[in-house]
Amino acid sequence: MLNPTLEEIALAAERLGYAWSYPGGVPSAEFIYLHDRSDKKYLVNKTKSPFLSSVHAKLVTDKFLSGQMMAAVGLPVAPKMICTEFSDAAVTFLRVHREVIVKPNRMDRGIGVTDRVSDSEKLKTALMNASQYGGSVVLEKQVKGREYRVLVINGKALAVLERAPLILLGDGQSTVRDLIAKLNQDSKRGYAKDKKSLRPIIVNEDLEVRLQSIGLSLASILEKAQSKQISFSNHLDSGGAAYDCTDVACPKNLKICEEAAKLFSIDVAGIDLICKDISQTITPTDGAAILEVNPGPDILWHMFPTYGDRRPIADEFVKYILEPNARCAS
Repeated sequence: MLNPTLEEIALAAERLGYAWSYPGGVPSAEFIYLHDRSDKKYLVNKTKSPFLSSVHAKLVTDKFLSGQMMAAVGLPVAPKMICTEFSDAAVTFLRVHREVIVKPNRMDRGIGVTDRVSDSEKLKTALMNASQYGGSVVLEKQVKGREYRVLVINGKALAVLERAPLILLGDGQSTVRDLIAKLNQDSKRGYAKDKKSLRPIIVNEDLEVRLQSIGLSLASILEKAQSKQISFSNHLDSGGAAYDCTDVACPKNLKICEEAAKLFSIDVAGIDLICKDISQTITPTDGAAILEVNPGPDILWHMFPTYGDRRPIADEFVKYILEPNARCAS
C-alpha cells in the first residue's frame, strides 16, 4: 500500500529500531506515523516533515517570487520576468537574453515548459502553451550547464545527483519509436517500487508534444550518430539517468544550496542547480543558477542512482524526524 518513498522510510525506521503506523489504522499510500522512543507520533507525507511550514512550502512553488527573493540576498539565479500574455516586453526580454525557457509559474515536473526559445514566433507559441495551466508565466534566461539536484536535510547538504536527460542516438534506420523500444529493453529500466535505476520511457501525448517541439515525431528517423535530447534533465521519470556525485561536490557550492533552503525555511529540500561543474567553485561570472527550491523532494534517486554510490537518505530522514539531537545539529 505504501508508495515507494514511504516504504523506504518505514524500512529505515525499522532498521533504526523505531516503529511506524498508519494514521487511524487506515492503510495509506501518502502518510505514515513515525514513533520515537516514547511512542510520540510524527506524521510524514513522503519527505514532507511535520516541521515544514505550509506557508513556506507554498512560497517556493511561486517560481518568480522565490527567484527574486534569492537574487535579493545574492544567491545565483537566472534573470526572469513574469507575464500573462505575449507582449513587447516579453520580446524585449528574449532579445536581451537571446534564448529563454518559458514555464508556468506554479507547475512542476516539466509540465507546460518550452526550452531553448530563440525567436518571437516560438515565444508566442510557448507562452500560449504555458498559459493553459492557469495563472502567470515565467520567462527565464536559458542557463547552460549541467543540472544537479542537491538534497538538504536539516540545513545540511547530504547528497548530490547530476541529472542527465534522455538522449536518443540515431542509427540511420530506426524510427524514434523503435529507438525508444530498444532503450526500454534495458533491464535497469523499471519502476521505483522495484528499485530500478532508470524509468521506462512512456510513449504518450506529452512525449509527442515534446518531440514536436524539437522537430520530430515518433516516425522520424535520426541519421547515424545523430543525437536528440527528448526529455528535460530535471525530470528523471522521463527516462534520464542519475549520477551520484556527492563526494566530488565543492563544499562552497553545497553551502549555497544550504543557504537557499534556509532562506525559505525548507527543512527537507531538493535544490535544483545548474552550473558548469559542481566540483568547481561557482563564481559570479560563470552563469550558474539555482533553478528551484523543492519541498518534500524525491529521495529514491539518491538511494538508487543509475550510476555511483547509494546514499542512506531514508535513514537520515528518520533520524531527523525522531532524534532531537539530529534536529538540533544545524
